[in-house]
Amino acid sequence: MNFENSFKNNYSPEIPPKNKNRYKKREDESTDLTRREFLKNAGLMLGGLAAMAIVGPKIIGDPIKKEREIERENIDLDNLKRMRPNLGYEEKYEEPSFDGLVLPGELNELGYLSGSSGDILDGTIIRSLRYENITSAVEKKYNLPSNLLLAMCAQESYGYNPLLNALGDGGVGLCHMQGMAASEYNLKTYKNCKALICNGKSKHSCISENGNKLNHGEDLALLVKNEHSNIKKLIEYDDRFHPIINLDAAARMIAYHMARSERSGMNPMKTAMKRYSGRDPYWGKVKELMKYFNNRTYLETVEEKFNLLNNKTKMNSKEVNFKQYIEESQEQNYNYQLEKYKSSIFYRPKNSDQVLKHFQA
Repeated sequence: MNFENSFKNNYSPEIPPKNKNRYKKREDESTDLTRREFLKNAGLMLGGLAAMAIVGPKIIGDPIKKEREIERENIDLDNLKRMRPNLGYEEKYEEPSFDGLVLPGELNELGYLSGSSGDILDGTIIRSLRYENITSAVEKKYNLPSNLLLAMCAQESYGYNPLLNALGDGGVGLCHMQGMAASEYNLKTYKNCKALICNGKSKHSCISENGNKLNHGEDLALLVKNEHSNIKKLIEYDDRFHPIINLDAAARMIAYHMARSERSGMNPMKTAMKRYSGRDPYWGKVKELMKYFNNRTYLETVEEKFNLLNNKTKMNSKEVNFKQYIEESQEQNYNYQLEKYKSSIFYRPKNSDQVLKHFQA
């Protein structure tokens, strides 16, 4: 059984009769949007929604409770790069079977999510929420703001783990990582790729023994196809497919760059995100997505939409609603040894307290 492929299902026009036009795609809405485009379009359609975003209790994931002050250890920059968690896959929870599951937005391996702007945004949020118990654990471990990594997943991969970077440059993971960055943070990469860009054309591509440029972006696409997007199989080839190892490395990268000297006119977090992505607009897009994940009103509309689209969907031959779907999805994350990860040491990277204070203000 391949659990991940259950979440690739496309938007369906089969809406219950009394609401049959509620989420119907408009003919004038754009399709085949890239990750870089979908937020802009979503903002045009849902501009008012972001304005009313408020920080409130989550309706998904681990229960919110008051906890004692976590004991943390300071950590230096060099150690941040070496600390790959030793995790694998151990099936504690059997994979569920779905019949008729419908998610907004049509997803493909080329790196695109198509449909209306609303469907793209909602589908991205739903897919990403499946990993919230992992992102919360990683954020807690490295003293990072809540929903930061969840928003990065949404921005990078729409929350669909096997999705490769649309540029075909060798980037992969819930938080897309190039071979060079993954190797720098002690992750195993497919065919030992350590390139910034590995598409067979760029000067950065890996070189074969014969002096030819290699195309690890193409190699990864073939690997995903041959393994039918099965994450349990893919993690044997490349650490970036392991959801916890990937997100832990992304957090370590942020912590590393946050601890270094600030760029002119930038605070530690903005500096870190600029160095992480190499693009100025990236942090703005991630912040916008964080608002959606923090917005109770919006999340309730997403829940309502999911339930409307899946009023006939079965999970293990029983009817399923949004909360059950997310709970079951997050339960699967424990098969990647999430419990072991949550029991590991907590750290206080340099400048992390300052950043947290800013977000809690």
